[in-house]
Amino acid sequence: MSSEPGSESKMAEAELTDLCRLEVTLSQWQSRPWPEVTLAAWSAGTMLKSRLVRRDLWDKVRHADQAAVHWVMATGWRLKDRAEAREGDDEIFREMADVVSHVAFLCRERHYSSRRHRDVDQAQEVWSRLNRLPYGWRAEVVRRALPSLTSLVEDAQLCLNILENVQGVDVRQG
Repeated sequence: MSSEPGSESKMAEAELTDLCRLEVTLSQWQSRPWPEVTLAAWSAGTMLKSRLVRRDLWDKVRHADQAAVHWVMATGWRLKDRAEAREGDDEIFREMADVVSHVAFLCRERHYSSRRHRDVDQAQEVWSRLNRLPYGWRAEVVRRALPSLTSLVEDAQLCLNILENVQGVDVRQG
């Protein structure tokens, strides 16, 4: 059964519009009713992944992009039952909105030129440079970065546990 002419294009445009609305809700979370914000956060990761899968992009995007979508998925799950906002939520919602924006960018099929891609390129370059340092120097660099790095690693571990043990998502790829 064939769909009517232009229906796939209309559906793709509607999906991009949904992503734009989601980005606005997450980026302007402080001016929105908390239940609307938590619903948006809770549904964000699943929406992002489904958009990428539907466009046959999920297996083509970088592992860092997949990890970002999964991180949004787990973070949304953690926020869904919260009764109110907390200190530090601004950074959480800014990051979620950034991932939504990036996925919308990918869905428009503009690959490898977004700010997030440049950030991932830079992170991979720094990682490579770090790995080329002698062991003692690597340990000292990590020690100096430890305050922010520790909380990010803990958050990543928590997200992985939520995804695997609560949502049944296998995220242990590359």
